[in-house]
Amino acid sequence: MEKDGDEIIGTIRKIGQTQPFEDIVPRVFMTSDEGEEFHYDATLTWIRNALLRERPEPGTKIRIWRGPKKGKQVTGGVEVLSDGGLEKVKPKTAAKPAESSSDDLPPF
Repeated sequence: MEKDGDEIIGTIRKIGQTQPFEDIVPRVFMTSDEGEEFHYDATLTWIRNALLRERPEPGTKIRIWRGPKKGKQVTGGVEVLSDGGLEKVKPKTAAKPAESSSDDLPPF
């Protein structure tokens, strides 16, 4: 996810975690339409936040994408796709931001 137009599309098999740097981040294990298995480490904050908002379950087909910058802000996110098509699933309500208590923070 380095440049505008980059995208990853796959069906989630499971979501784990990894620690490539100091912080623990989500590792999304996916299968492509061609049956290739791969994983994506969500090291970018905006992708982690989008995964937290969408909360995709195993078996869900998703698209992780990056669009152009608007000022200093990168546009992009995680889009939930339905049954292998590009028809969007009914959006879930957005999660509330985490409180300052460490008990409310996500596991990654």
